Parts: sequence; structure tokens; C-alpha cells
Amino acid sequence: MYVLEQISSEVSSELKQLSPLQAPAIAWEKGNNLADLSTAFAFQAAKIYQKSPVAIAQFLAKKLSEKTNWLTFLPHERGFLNCNWQPEGIYQVLKQASEMGPEYGKRSKEPERKANIEFCSANPTGPIHLGNARGAAIGSVLANLLETLGWQVTREYYFDDYGTQVDAFVLSLEARYFQALGKPCQFPENGYQGQYVRDIANEVVQLQDHAILNKDSESRLAFFREYGLGKMLEQHRKTTSRMGIDYDAWVSQSSLDRDGWLVQVIQALEKRGVLFRKDGAVWFRSTQFGDDKDRVVIRSNDEPTYLAWDMAYHLNKRARGAKLLIDVWGPDHHGYVPRVKAFWQALGYEEADLQLLIYQMVHLFDKGAEVSMSRRSGDFVTLDEVLDTVGKDATLFLLVDRSLDSNMDFDLDLARQHSLSNPVYYVQYAYTRALALEREAAVREIEIPPPDPELCRIYTSSERNLVTMIAMMPEEILRAALTFSPMRIANYAKDLAGQFHAFYHDERVLGANPPDQAARLVLVRAVRIVLANTLAILGLSAPEHM
Repeated sequence: MYVLEQISSEVSSELKQLSPLQAPAIAWEKGNNLADLSTAFAFQAAKIYQKSPVAIAQFLAKKLSEKTNWLTFLPHERGFLNCNWQPEGIYQVLKQASEMGPEYGKRSKEPERKANIEFCSANPTGPIHLGNARGAAIGSVLANLLETLGWQVTREYYFDDYGTQVDAFVLSLEARYFQALGKPCQFPENGYQGQYVRDIANEVVQLQDHAILNKDSESRLAFFREYGLGKMLEQHRKTTSRMGIDYDAWVSQSSLDRDGWLVQVIQALEKRGVLFRKDGAVWFRSTQFGDDKDRVVIRSNDEPTYLAWDMAYHLNKRARGAKLLIDVWGPDHHGYVPRVKAFWQALGYEEADLQLLIYQMVHLFDKGAEVSMSRRSGDFVTLDEVLDTVGKDATLFLLVDRSLDSNMDFDLDLARQHSLSNPVYYVQYAYTRALALEREAAVREIEIPPPDPELCRIYTSSERNLVTMIAMMPEEILRAALTFSPMRIANYAKDLAGQFHAFYHDERVLGANPPDQAARLVLVRAVRIVLANTLAILGLSAPEHM
């Protein structure tokens, strides 16, 4: 059990003396100039135990002071419970981080906890753009967070290879093929204008020449559908791999059709009595489950709706053993959430087992001007182009450095900078600095000792700030995962880096008097371990030199 969790457990134990009611979860925060740590826990507990926050804070301070020598507890007059580190508490924190190394922050694996996270899943009619990439970054970090907590996670990409958009893409390929051969054709009004369509068509000309031209229309379109979608799937795989994302499953809508999942979900809903027929169509009674109106699932021409396919897909994911399903969707799906949740409840599943996360728009800026992005007109910047310009690490970090419910501006000028103004550089440079200190110590044949209670007595306020950040790392991971907030771990990384940069400038490490040097090297090593583990969760590299 991590240090702050153990203290929280002691708090819960003591509160049982006040009432058998379940205590609220404790959230530890960095202290201010009054303390190393603080919690507003007493304010939440006051509502449950019908006592004032001050009384609860005073009660806890007295009881905990009798049980542990890790912290000094200082109840504030307003009801906050402030705490200062004792040498034994600092020792326990640094000992855990140093001994656990790359495992620090992780929890034990629990095989029955299985999650499926579907993310990015860009429209197959074109390359992945920066808007899709935000979903890729969010989903990837969430998957890493859940795995750190011991979940078995399936990273999944859904390839929606049916629908009118795909039809328009196929017709666009055919038209560009005709044009490449100098044959007259009418480009579809809703077609895709991008250069990538011309490139695929020209590739067909090189491989097949006039052979496809001589096929009948149905066979020709079937060829372009298979070939074009295959090329886009290959491109999506390569692009996401460049982001450092390796998916465990690639599922297409056509596979759901082939394997009969649409039939299964319709039958399941019929058994539950939540379908009805009207005007020749099959409807889902979604208003029974909180939606604003009932929804068509099978049209009067027997064509399934998008919702019907989504129902089939979620049933398929649940059947593959996932307890928790997380979908990371773009802003165009916002109105779609109630009907999917309605279907989920209609099948009798727990509402909490399906999490639908909607992220907001990404606006791309270059040289101070916003860059237009329209896939259909062909006027957009692909994710590959962004990766070519600024690299994987800057792209990933900037895309998770805002809350999901906020629009974000992605500034290429900032992402290009190799300076502390660039947040990913800021974090990685802190890691590199810590590693450089350890290396220089080795060059000077200075051995870094294991954590020692006596050395922990000499830490200054700025050094105890770093101890606080190290102690909070497991809790930050937990809170980021439980709130589905990858931004939280990005903020933690920046905060820890900032504390370390300040320490680096204010305190001499190598060349300080022997006790200070030893104590600070122990702290530097723990910070380096935590920064490395945090960078790994974010999917970023931990560079040895910058």
C-alpha cells in the first residue's frame, strides 16, 4: 500500500469511531506555504457525520498523531487538515519509489477486470487528421492508466467500412481512375477531392492499366471499394503506429455483418420487448430509457441505421469479455450519447459499464494563423504531416494537455520549440537533468545511498515539495483513471517537472557537503524514477540527452 493510501486508511479507521457510515474518499493536495500536504476531506465528512469540519479535522489530527510518525497533523481553523512530513514519512516515500522503480505507481493485476477502449476510429474515406488524433492520444493514455491500475485492456480501432460516405469515396476513386486514363467522367458532387484519392487511383493505373476499365460497373466499384479501403486501413495502421499506438483489435462493420451480430442484437431487443414496428420500419423504444424520442433501427427498405450497427458492435465487444467499455468520440457524436446509453440499459447492462467520452474540436495554428481542415475538399493537414513537423512526443502531449470538454488550439510554432516554453520539452528536460546528475555522480565515483531516515531529517521546504509530488503520484494515476481524465496526469507531469527545475536551480547537489549531497541524490533518483514512469503512461520517450 502506498504511503498516502495508508494514511487515508488510518483516517477511515478512525472515523468509524464517529459513525458506521461510509466515509468519503480522501483527496490529498499539495500544501501551501502553511504545510507540505493538505486535504479538504473534513468538509465532505461533515455532511455525513453531522459535525463541523473543524471538529472533524481536530479529531483526526489528535487520533492520527497517536498512530503514525509519518506526518505531523495541523488542523486549520477553517477545517482543512494540513500535514507536514516527518523524517520517517519521507523515508517511506523515497524507499517505495527507489525500491519499486518502474513499478512505482502500479497496482497488482486483476484478471477479471477487463476493459475495451475504442478510440480514434477515423472515417476510412481519408487519412487521419489532427482532430482524430486527439481521440487517439486520449484513448492511448487512458489505456495506459487503466493498465497501471491492473486492468487488462483491449485497445480497439473500429473501421466503419459501410455507408454513404464510403460510397462517395469509392465513386471518387473510380472517377480519378477514369481521369488518369484520359476517359470522360462526372466527378461525384459529394466526392473526395484530396490528393490521396488521385494517388490511389494512379496506383491502380500502374498495377492494372485498363483492366479495371473493362469490367462492368458493379465489379469495378467492388474492386475500388476493396482496394481503396484496404489502402486506407493500411495507412491508418501506419499512422497510429507512428503515434506509438499498437491496437489489439481492428474491427470492421463488414465483419459484424458477416458474423451475424446485427441479427443477434435485434433478436435480443425483441426478447426484451423494446422494439415496435411503424410505417414499415423497426423502432427502438429509447424514450423508456431517457432518450428524447424513439429511434429507427431498421428502415422501411430493410436497411439498418447507424444506431443498429452501433448496437451490434457494442454487443460484440461485451461478448468478447470486456466488463468496462469506453468509447472515445469526437464532438460530432455529442447528440448520439443518449440513444446509445438507452440501448445499453435496454439490454440490462449496468450504466457505469459503458463510458462515452466526447472530446471537443482541435484548431490547428501555424505561424499565427488557423489552418483550415476539410477532408471532403482535400484542404486539411494530416496527422502524418504534423508528426513529420513536430514528432510523436510533442503531438501526443499537446493533445492531452486540455480537458476533453474544452476546444483546443494546437500551435505548431510552440510544438516545434526546443525550449522550456514547450510543455513536453519542459517535462522531458526535467527527466534528462535528473539522469545527468546521476550519471555525473557515477563519473565522480559518488555512490547514491539507499534512502535513510537520518538523511531525511535535513530536507528543506523545496525538497519536501518534491517528496509530496512523489508521494502523490499513485493517487494522481488513480484519480486520472477514475475520472477518465488524461489531462490530469499531464498536469501532474508539468507540476513535478516545475518543482524539480526549481530545486535544480536553488539547491546544489554535487559538491554540496556530504550529508546534503547524499540526501539530494536520493531525492534526484526518486524524481527521475517517477518522471520516467509518468512519461511512460503518457506514451512519451524519456530522452537520455536533450
